[in-house]
Amino acid sequence: MDKEKVRRYIDQIDVPKEDVLNAITKGIKKGRYTKKRYSKQKKILVCCMTTVLMFGIIFLMGWVINPKVNQVLAKVPFIGEIYEKFDDELGVKLAEKNLVTELNQDITKNGVTVELNDVYFDGNIVSIIGQVNGDLKTEEISFDVNFENNKGDNDPWLNGKSMDIEQSGDGYDFQWRLEYPHKVIKESFTLPITIHAINNIKGSWNFNIPITQEVNQVLAINQLKEFPNDQIKINIHEINQAQASSTIVFETVSAYKDDHIDFYKAIDNKGNELFNYENSTRISSSKSGDGYHLTLRKNMESIDKGAESITLYPYMEITELPVQKLLNVSTFEMKSKRTALSIKVKNIIKEENKVIIDFQFQGLSKKWREDHHFNILLNNLSYSFKLIDNDISNSLVSRSKVKILDKDTNDFQSIFVLENNQVENFSLQKTILEFDFTGFIDIKTLEPFTLYLPN
Repeated sequence: MDKEKVRRYIDQIDVPKEDVLNAITKGIKKGRYTKKRYSKQKKILVCCMTTVLMFGIIFLMGWVINPKVNQVLAKVPFIGEIYEKFDDELGVKLAEKNLVTELNQDITKNGVTVELNDVYFDGNIVSIIGQVNGDLKTEEISFDVNFENNKGDNDPWLNGKSMDIEQSGDGYDFQWRLEYPHKVIKESFTLPITIHAINNIKGSWNFNIPITQEVNQVLAINQLKEFPNDQIKINIHEINQAQASSTIVFETVSAYKDDHIDFYKAIDNKGNELFNYENSTRISSSKSGDGYHLTLRKNMESIDKGAESITLYPYMEITELPVQKLLNVSTFEMKSKRTALSIKVKNIIKEENKVIIDFQFQGLSKKWREDHHFNILLNNLSYSFKLIDNDISNSLVSRSKVKILDKDTNDFQSIFVLENNQVENFSLQKTILEFDFTGFIDIKTLEPFTLYLPN
């Protein structure tokens, strides 16, 4: 039988798509088929599997496969492999459960084609898999993109957005992972996507992506934990159990507006770690009589059905306003308002177009002596000082070069270089030195506390 006759026979075969997909999915997960009493439908599955295997053999012998069979096989949950490629365990789990939606939407503009292939929505996470190819002129891929008809950096979908990219054939596979930004999670909606440019190639790649997830179980918690010494409170509102992940919604209350309170770890009573330094999505903020309120949502691993409690490990990051001092004297001390940190200025010299300040950084914790943290310390110091014109409250120099005078005693020297137009009228007596302690305040871990899950 010649090649064309085989092609015609194959084209006439009607492939039962769903049956083949389900059968192969079970085979992948179990690694074998168990012996059972076959119904009429299961007999069809066996026939289909035999047909697929026969086509695979023909392909290996160099024959051309029927496009129908290709379409079916392309949609087999080998789709999970793309998530493995991007180290996305959540995607792999959802692919195994057939909870990934196929898109197959593509647009070509100015020689560049973008195809969006698959999407999933679980708990707080939306993931979109796509491919880009064409005249990209570089191996690095960047997208100027907005979601839900938002514009620029004010797009809430860009907060927490990440992208992974891998070369694939003549193009690149990519994955966008987005954190759902709104307070109420919809189970289904359409997400407009606008790509304005790719690698500075302008176009207008516009997509409307259907987003859906299975009905979730919401556990009402409403448990309050207070930390009076730190003037903060944490109120756990609810836990949302999705199909392959969970989310926790909680509210923090602080006496200080810019303090950040969050959890760095959560462990259930069986010892399962539910997250470790996972980012949180900001849902809302407000101010009332008891302080500044911030509501957050954090993604977690799926909670074990037998779990009875979860222990949360909170932390806080302190933020304070910069400290200022007029340079009308050559020695003085600048103190942090909320910590034991201080800057002791020992000497100030004006030398041509340079202002040179010798100082000692007091109160630093031991961690800053480690090589890695010490390098961070030097970098942060170069950005934390500012020279400000006292008459017009305008920054003169916002960065300095930092030299080490004595590492053991944390003695340093900051060198500020004035612009040519600043030198003539510059006066130390009319200049303010500003220092921001925030980048040097250690994160404070708070006492863990336990949530008891409702039955």
